[in-house]
Amino acid sequence: MPATTAGRTPAPNPADDVTFTRPLAEALTRHALAFTPAAGRRDGPSEGAVAWVYASVLVAWAEDHGLTGPWLREPAAERRAAYLAGSSDGIRGWLARAVHDLAAHHPSTWCLLDPRYSRMRETRPPEQACRDLLDWWASDAPSLAYDVETGPPSISGWVAGDLLQHLSAGRTKGNALVQTPWWVCDLILEKTLRPAAAEFPDTTLRLVDPACGTGHFTVRAVDLLWELYTEGVMTPYAVGGAVPE
Repeated sequence: MPATTAGRTPAPNPADDVTFTRPLAEALTRHALAFTPAAGRRDGPSEGAVAWVYASVLVAWAEDHGLTGPWLREPAAERRAAYLAGSSDGIRGWLARAVHDLAAHHPSTWCLLDPRYSRMRETRPPEQACRDLLDWWASDAPSLAYDVETGPPSISGWVAGDLLQHLSAGRTKGNALVQTPWWVCDLILEKTLRPAAAEFPDTTLRLVDPACGTGHFTVRAVDLLWELYTEGVMTPYAVGGAVPE
């Protein structure tokens, strides 16, 4: 990693920091198992359980960045209590409302509820498992909004995207889901997108990412293109201190 102006190595980006991501992934996997019918737990979390738990990750990420909510974190406690007092849907209903609210505010997340891509609608998780998950988000789970010194900012959703491969063995194996590290994305973009921008300075560039997964390459490319089209420059990404020739 590059040195900072103070001459020290910057703190690791949470996307790379296993002390941040591993406990998070392990806790979410435990919750996904609790959402899975007991008879099927030997095979790991079911796809329906993963859909519910992963949806909560995206709600928490959006809430932590002020994009929705509050739904899962501690500030939602009073609203949640009022809802439970007047509804027969229980905690499961509250969690479902949180996901619907996310989709309503950010239409690109409607795929979380689309039966072509998700088994969430056909899965009815246990009430206690839902309560345990929401209690964890409210009290023990780390914030998904954090400061970085290098690499993608938390608003990029990088960590949230990476968590899917840890939760769903079926997606990982069936779809060859292996997330690309941000520094690999940056290196490839430095060798492709930046030269294209220099060669075609007055052209609207188009980017094709046919196996985009959770969109890591696209997110990093958009950062560069936004800067190019709004400020007329494209600040080089620092990859290991320098981009190799």
